[in-house]
Amino acid sequence: MELRGVGLVLAALLAPAMAAGEGAPRYGGTIRATVLGAVSIPAPLTIDNHADATVSQLIFDSLYRIDDRGHARPHLAADMPVINGKVVRIRVRKGVRFHDGTTFTARAAASSLRGLMRSPKWGWILGAVKTIDARGQWLVLRLRRAEPELVRILAAPQAGISRSSRAATWRTQGLVGTGPFKLQPSASSLRLLAWDEHFAGRPYIDSLELSWHAKPKGEAKAYELGRSHTSLRGPVAFAGHRPKWAARSVATPTSVLVYLGTGRNVLAGDFGHAISLALDRRAFSGVGTGERVWPSGGPVSPNLGGASGPIAARLDRAKRMLERARSGNPGLAARIRRPLEIRVDRTRPDDREIADRVLSTLYRLGIPSRVKVVSGSELRRGDLYVDHLVTPVASPGWQAAAAVAVHDGAWLRAQLRRRAPRTAAMEARLRKSRHLIPLFHRAVRMHVRSNLHGFAIRANGLISFEGVFEHGKPRRPRARRRR
Repeated sequence: MELRGVGLVLAALLAPAMAAGEGAPRYGGTIRATVLGAVSIPAPLTIDNHADATVSQLIFDSLYRIDDRGHARPHLAADMPVINGKVVRIRVRKGVRFHDGTTFTARAAASSLRGLMRSPKWGWILGAVKTIDARGQWLVLRLRRAEPELVRILAAPQAGISRSSRAATWRTQGLVGTGPFKLQPSASSLRLLAWDEHFAGRPYIDSLELSWHAKPKGEAKAYELGRSHTSLRGPVAFAGHRPKWAARSVATPTSVLVYLGTGRNVLAGDFGHAISLALDRRAFSGVGTGERVWPSGGPVSPNLGGASGPIAARLDRAKRMLERARSGNPGLAARIRRPLEIRVDRTRPDDREIADRVLSTLYRLGIPSRVKVVSGSELRRGDLYVDHLVTPVASPGWQAAAAVAVHDGAWLRAQLRRRAPRTAAMEARLRKSRHLIPLFHRAVRMHVRSNLHGFAIRANGLISFEGVFEHGKPRRPRARRRR
């Protein structure tokens, strides 16, 4: 059994504790954790939210990986790319197998990446790539233009290598990757089983059970009572309580964009601009359960150099813009006389608090509205909705491009065939369409049992469970001293 590389590093860091008799990292066991909302189909081409991306990166390996320090490392690729003008050659690793036992080859990688190129949802990230072929052990990519971020693009969860990129195959044969875990779905959670033949070594844990909660206190209560190893919403459900096991926390950068989107029934433009002007984004500073929140009117997060822009409400300007929108579009004027529907995902209960703040903003504009809690598949079918966006590539231009892609994918694909995403151009496109209204950027903070280690933090706001292990026994929390 091969020890995971990440485990070797962590074992070295924990050497003093092990010498003191607390025991070494051990194999085996099941970790029960929570994710930020329901997982739909965690295939690379269908990633729709933070939860999907979290699970997908455990089932599917990519050619490259971005380590905790932000450096690109070969993963399924054997080396860094060989670049000759607009021709890029990548040698793939030998001895890798898919979960169904078939051999991973350059041909399989080429087929998977061509599926990504054809994807209506995520194909834009390979806009610079003209063709992808396999020659022996080598992938050959021919580019339309130079792409300085190619390695980081090929490290994105959306570029994970799948045995098949066809949805019909997923339904009949399941999701088959080469990653450290295999998928075993169940009714209200996902069960991931350790893949013994993973080329980088077997995960420490035997299985990982991932779940989500529809009630705000449900997740914290499960941790408080010891039924879960992690919680994204605090270690206790109610103030004054103590969890069964002592907790510490791990947190990502403030990279996840929380936004207000316009659905099929609402034309944005000036109307979206009016809403954006009327929002007092300072009110979002207190949402959530203590994770870092950065109110912002722009798509680029602070850790990538984004500027917050004006965040205070400008109600007079908003009302003038709304009047302009009404006069220019009689259909819109008739539509907003009826209550608008603000939809939130029922498995992200904290989003209800965000929607309530948007509702009060619409009230100040004289627009009747109501909040409706729905399943993830119905989220974007209403008038307005609250959603979260994880950038595939942690850079300013690509994060802004990911925001544009939510409603303007065809335009973006055409742009990226000619040039790399420029932050200013992407932000200008967002301001013109107003289909996506940035509210704030957030970190993801996870409370974990004190004896759990090996979590990997990604720059795009993801937390990986790939190298998680237990070290010693969980401790009881310290009793509070009476004053």
